[in-house]
Amino acid sequence: MEVRRRNNNISKLGYFGSFQVTDDLEQDLSLYFTNIAEGEISWASSKKIRAMLKMIDEIESTGDAIFAMSKVVSRIKEKKIKLNQHQNESMEERIDSFSRDLPR
Repeated sequence: MEVRRRNNNISKLGYFGSFQVTDDLEQDLSLYFTNIAEGEISWASSKKIRAMLKMIDEIESTGDAIFAMSKVVSRIKEKKIKLNQHQNESMEERIDSFSRDLPR
């Protein structure tokens, strides 16, 4: 089995470039588990791999959503846009929702 290796240096990539690392990590983990699943494994192991692949996909989707939100917040700050009360509340609700779901 071939495992891809990278020299990822998040500090050189910058804030937004670090999200490419999560995409790459998702691809690497998915490839790894897919390769394992192609071999002879038990039903229980197969079930665990499917569960892990689903978690990987959900984590990557959450990362994409947080990335999109961070771009919006950055644009609002850069352009010094003033949000109305409804927009502020909506933004706060979304950020709180992400914060509650993150591991502590």
